[in-house]
Amino acid sequence: MAEKGKKHEWTENEAGQKVINNFDALLKDWNETHQYGSFSATENEAVRLHRDWQFILQEQDATALLEHCCKTFSYELYAPIFEYQRVETT
Repeated sequence: MAEKGKKHEWTENEAGQKVINNFDALLKDWNETHQYGSFSATENEAVRLHRDWQFILQEQDATALLEHCCKTFSYELYAPIFEYQRVETT
């Protein structure tokens, strides 16, 4: 979601964890089939249909795993990156 105009925002939940606000948008991208895109969803590492994700997630609930990982790790992993990220326009 490093596209121009998109950013992640977090709020603190009752347990004191930082939780991503736009999880629904992230989930939508994760489940996207990109039927009309320029390349196949099996080639896009950002979606669950990518070959690597299919192998890693076999017989598991991809949505539940994504939600767990976003709740547990997203702030610690991505907040420092987004703090210094800039989109340059030409």
